[in-house]
Amino acid sequence: MSARIHKLIVGLTLALPLSCGGSDSDGGGKTAELTPGEKLCKSLQDYVTQCGAATPCDTALVQDCSSIVDLLSEPFMNGVSECINRGEGSMTACLTAGFGALTPTNAHTGLAASFCSECAFGAPGCEGAFFSEDNPDTAILGKAILPFSDSLVSEVSTDCATGLGCAGSFLSCTQGVIAQRAIPESTVQCLVDNLTGQAPPPPAGQETCVVEGSGGAGGMGGTGGNAGSGNASGTGGNSGSGNAGGTGGNAGASGGGSGGGAGNAACINGADCASHVCDPATRRCIDSECVSSGNCGNGKCVEQVADTSTGVCVAACDVSGAGCNPGETCVADLLSQGVCLPAGSAGHLEDCTGLYSDTSTGCAAGHVCAAAPGESPLCYQTCDFWVSGGCPSTENCALGGFCQQGTADPANLEFQCASDAQVGDPCGELSGGQQGGFWAGVCAPVDSALYCVQFCRLTEDDCFTGTCQDTLGLGDEGVGGCF
Repeated sequence: MSARIHKLIVGLTLALPLSCGGSDSDGGGKTAELTPGEKLCKSLQDYVTQCGAATPCDTALVQDCSSIVDLLSEPFMNGVSECINRGEGSMTACLTAGFGALTPTNAHTGLAASFCSECAFGAPGCEGAFFSEDNPDTAILGKAILPFSDSLVSEVSTDCATGLGCAGSFLSCTQGVIAQRAIPESTVQCLVDNLTGQAPPPPAGQETCVVEGSGGAGGMGGTGGNAGSGNASGTGGNSGSGNAGGTGGNAGASGGGSGGGAGNAACINGADCASHVCDPATRRCIDSECVSSGNCGNGKCVEQVADTSTGVCVAACDVSGAGCNPGETCVADLLSQGVCLPAGSAGHLEDCTGLYSDTSTGCAAGHVCAAAPGESPLCYQTCDFWVSGGCPSTENCALGGFCQQGTADPANLEFQCASDAQVGDPCGELSGGQQGGFWAGVCAPVDSALYCVQFCRLTEDDCFTGTCQDTLGLGDEGVGGCF
């Protein structure tokens, strides 16, 4: 099987302030029956209160829980809640365990049928493998939709399981459908990453934390809140709940804490700061510098925490590195334009899980952290896809501006891809001499068959033949195919 085109990680899911919908009482002193959605939100909040937010995604999912539950099926929500309340696993583990309570509904099987017919061109066995681990390429799509309610699944089927190139754009299209519910993009990414097994693992040790005092065996007391943080002394946590009294939290230490704003507190992400802005150069909390790139001269305004209208001015660059200082790497979009971030510690093709942040690429200079669906992120060398390449001789420059190993479909540009090719397979390998080569095209459906279609920029004259058209589902990022 030829290598898939990897998706560049150009933004991180960011932590947001905690909140959760739902009430435990009907106002008359009698405990009200919680809905499955309210139970799930309470379970997630209880977990974060007792164990802390192991990853930024934990915080984001709690913050927007009341909106997320409208998208999920009752069996899935009940399964996740029971797993957390019984102390059977962490938030991430219980979100995965929630699949055990699910079977595809008619809406789910209808979507699978549409996908296999329209996007996979009736590939034998596709529908049977859609919700099975036997075929990782389709199972990851099944995982992305199985927990959703029938109404959302039907909308995904209508919007995402039809059209040219829908196999390659299915996951991103699904995220777009969810985002239309006014849920922050970072939270949508967190939800999809958790459902498809692509979420970064929690730090060592935190993945083993489970709740106590919320329905677990023995009814033991809960653990008190964590120490307060910020520039002033924190407040001790409340006692835990349960059949036995929990332990109150310790008072916070004075001085700048992780929640400090422009008090020059240490940080690695904007979410660490009350101002929502962490300076990549100093890794200190600062006041907001911008609301748009118009405030940044020749630089770009980066909003580190979604929907806060706060930002930091960062040097603009192209993927060749022009514009960046030594020790920085240009983290670029599909058109090779981006912003400079300090380099990290992971080397060429080394695992960069959990190393990237608002203030670091996580990788050695000239490398970016990227991942294929279902795989751990690795550090790939950057390259200039639209101009010169610049990869090691054994690697090829792929769309997104980074060098990949492996093999592509043998088809040349404009020729039919191999009989076992799939939508999204790279093709059209071009020699780059000492600069490595290029995978200049992608296998895409043309007249009921897969052909190697050349990538092009919608605003440039890149096509060897034909004209650049928005037919690959990448038009929002300025990329099309030559037809």
